[in-house]
Amino acid sequence: MLNGVDLTARRELAGLLAEQSWEAQLAAEVEATAAPAGRAELATRVTRLGGSRVVRPFRFALGGDGRPGPVDTVLAALGSCAATEAAVTFTEYGRLPDRLDVDVVLRPDGTVQCALRGGDVPPEAAATALRRMAERSTALRTVAEAGTITLSSPTAGRRSGTAADCAGPLPTAAVTARWQSGSRVTVTRPGDDRPLLEADQPKQLFGADRAPSPHEYLLAALAAEAAATGSEGAMVCASGRIDLRGPLAVGNAPVGLRDLLAQFLTGFGPEQPRHWLTSGPALRLVLEPRRVEVTFSP
Repeated sequence: MLNGVDLTARRELAGLLAEQSWEAQLAAEVEATAAPAGRAELATRVTRLGGSRVVRPFRFALGGDGRPGPVDTVLAALGSCAATEAAVTFTEYGRLPDRLDVDVVLRPDGTVQCALRGGDVPPEAAATALRRMAERSTALRTVAEAGTITLSSPTAGRRSGTAADCAGPLPTAAVTARWQSGSRVTVTRPGDDRPLLEADQPKQLFGADRAPSPHEYLLAALAAEAAATGSEGAMVCASGRIDLRGPLAVGNAPVGLRDLLAQFLTGFGPEQPRHWLTSGPALRLVLEPRRVEVTFSP
């Protein structure tokens, strides 16, 4: 193991999943409760990995008082995923730089730019890292590809949402994700070293289990944004599934989040789910196919 990156364990898991595809299915969910002053209280729930249950007892807040909002959180997930993928690639080349950052910017035209700053590494390693960031990062593929989501509400029933439903404007936003070790990444705003979020993975996925994962932050962004359309105390549970064979490059499995579901549990009228579907910027980031540019600089 080098810098917390266990290449042998990653290869062994890829080999196992190639033979036992049912063990590759990861299901996660995050619950949001609307709080005063535009804040949402988030809680991760049990993650199901194949036939196993992984307890993820993380609680955190989004929105209000300088905290990251839903769009910031989507960008944080993108940067965390990309930084970890780059770290794994550079470790394979034996040239991990002293500092590894990914600057993620949502431009006015809706393009997402992920700029990897990786110090003095061989050009071949940099090119491989960019390709893998674009192809194997769950969060990047989720944003780059057209998505669908199911909305479920006691007052409005069930309906599917696609990019065709999205009409709201997208803000500009930017974050910087700094790789620390293994799967641990800290996220800040540009020019401000104070941490906004910390991301990690469960121990079963080569992490130290110190913080929510990037895909849990994606779900948290959706849940928080949806909860904000309800009354104080309104609750939403967002869930999704990943086929781990995709991020581990096993066969032709999809890489991004699938089977997205937002359950509007309490505190909503019949119109709020539809309102979120048509006007939520974080949801629009996830549902619309989007141009994602990956670049490298020393």
